[in-house]
Amino acid sequence: REKTGLILLEGQRLIADALDAGLSADFVLVSDEQLRDGALDRLLARVPAEIAASTTAPLFRDVSDTTTPAGVLALFQKPILTLPPSPSLVLVCDSISDPGNLGTLLRASAAAGVDGCLLMAGCADPWGPKALRAGMGAQFRVPMMQVPLPPPE
Repeated sequence: REKTGLILLEGQRLIADALDAGLSADFVLVSDEQLRDGALDRLLARVPAEIAASTTAPLFRDVSDTTTPAGVLALFQKPILTLPPSPSLVLVCDSISDPGNLGTLLRASAAAGVDGCLLMAGCADPWGPKALRAGMGAQFRVPMMQVPLPPPE
């Protein structure tokens, strides 16, 4: 993620949230099982056909990060959401190393109307698979800023 600036999203809901936030997918991979039953027709209608591909269910399971794959995954450029100039409510996360906990905090922040989130040193990557699943799309609604460690003296 750091080198390429890409994030991998898995599942209809998370991909739809990214598209709803105005992001464009770079690539979409679908399990042929999902194509046969038409479950992804509406989602696939939202992406250009030339960036979508299908594969067999066994190969999709190998590519997927989850135990029970959702049948669709997509690559997106990591979005840059800026904090508002004068935020009234900010969540400060310090050393939240568990990605699931960080995602849950972001999801609760989005529901509470938080204007932004500061991620201090030691926080998990908010764009990792576990954080994304726990955040349920909150990463696309709550601007985040990672605060680097100060340089050693």
